[in-house]
Amino acid sequence: MPPLNLFNSTGRGYPDVAVLGLNYEVYIDRFATPVSGTSASAPTFAGMITLVNGLRFKAGKPAVGFLNPALYSIAASTKGAFNDIKSGENNCCASGGPCCPYGFTASVGWDPLTGLGSPNFKVLSAALLRA
Repeated sequence: MPPLNLFNSTGRGYPDVAVLGLNYEVYIDRFATPVSGTSASAPTFAGMITLVNGLRFKAGKPAVGFLNPALYSIAASTKGAFNDIKSGENNCCASGGPCCPYGFTASVGWDPLTGLGSPNFKVLSAALLRA
């Protein structure tokens, strides 16, 4: 763990989920450009939840709304909704840049690097549709 002065040790833990965030190909002015990081993974997860909301609307249900309570409830009750990421760390840059002395490490269960893990869209979406 990094020293306590380098992260919020008294508030809510984050992240909630982990989504691939490396080398998404986007087109800017007709040119393919790789983008990485939260700017790539957050819209991907938002797109997944948008698809779930579309399924819910089609079934006559409202949007999932504030998602966090549902994510943690589903993680506790629905096997396979998340892929537990058990190894890795975030103290080095994906681009091969220098490593930092501090970071977080993935471990079994919720961890401060990958949260609940990566979503299994098929299982998670079915659980959110039932909610």
